[in-house]
This record gives sequence, C-alpha cells and structure tokens, in this order.
Amino acid sequence: KVYGHAERSPCELAVERDLVTKLQILLDAGADAMQCKPDPPYTGTSLLHVAAEKGSIQCLELLLILGLPVNQTAGLGYTPVMEACEHGHLEAVRRLLAAGASVGLLNEFQQTALNLVGEWRVPFDDSLEILKLLHHGGADLNHVDDLRRGIVQAMAKDRHHEALRWLATQGADLNQNS
Repeated sequence: KVYGHAERSPCELAVERDLVTKLQILLDAGADAMQCKPDPPYTGTSLLHVAAEKGSIQCLELLLILGLPVNQTAGLGYTPVMEACEHGHLEAVRRLLAAGASVGLLNEFQQTALNLVGEWRVPFDDSLEILKLLHHGGADLNHVDDLRRGIVQAMAKDRHHEALRWLATQGADLNQNS
C-alpha cells in the first residue's frame, strides 16, 4: 500500500518536512510517536523510522531525546538505521549510531543496514562515509542477504569506485558471488 497525503498523520507530515516545532506541538498534545503506519507491511513504523528515511535531522533529534527506541523493527523488519542507510542520509546514520542503533540486526530479507547502503543511488561520497560508520560500529563487510547479495556487489554495480577500494583495504571478500 502506498500512503497518499490524506493517509499520513499530521505528525508524519511534520516529520517528512522536518518541522520540529509543529511535531513538538502535536506530541505535547498527545499524538502517538510510536505508531504512524498501522497497516501491513508498515506495521510498527514509528516517527523515528520516518525521520530516518526522510533525513529529517531536527525531528530525528527530538524523537531521540524523547526516548523512541532506536532498534525498533517495523514492517519487514526494518529499523530506523536501515531506513537511513537505504535512503543515504549520512547524518541520520551518524546520529542513530551515536544513540546506540545496532548495525547487526536483520530484516525479513536477511539484510543488515550495511546491505542497504546504495539501494537508492546514494551519492558516492555518502555511501563510502556510511560504510565507514557502519564498519566502525561492527558491521560485517562480508554479510550476504537471502539472495546472496553483499555490499561488494552493491558497490560494484553502481560505480562506487572509492567504496570498492576501501572495502578491499578492510578485508571484504571481493569474490562474493550472487
């Protein structure tokens, strides 16, 4: 299901636009930050997932201060850091990791946050920086998902030359087969 403008909550709309003052007003009035998309496959999606996906840093910071769980899984097993990685939001990844987000959790496709880097044609420099952050956080550079895809294949298919060079220096398996 694709959510149209009318199907998103006021909080979700505020987060998508990084309107932190409006979000604070809504939350102070009793809006629920933990459940913004109740229907499968999005069940369990919190506003923190939305902030991570959209790269809404001010709202992300507010939600972290309010104590939303950084490792909550939503539909299909995605965590906020997975959303940030998939959509290439470097600063969101940095802040979620600093707040304790796990780099080793698996979604329903057996993907970690690392497997999702580069999924949406992330700018090359950001992909490399995100990879470095995840690796520093303990990510397995040789993890493959349920389709036997790893980060080396993802970086090779999209001309991420510097990322491939870096992966080689870090001991990633350059012979992974999909």
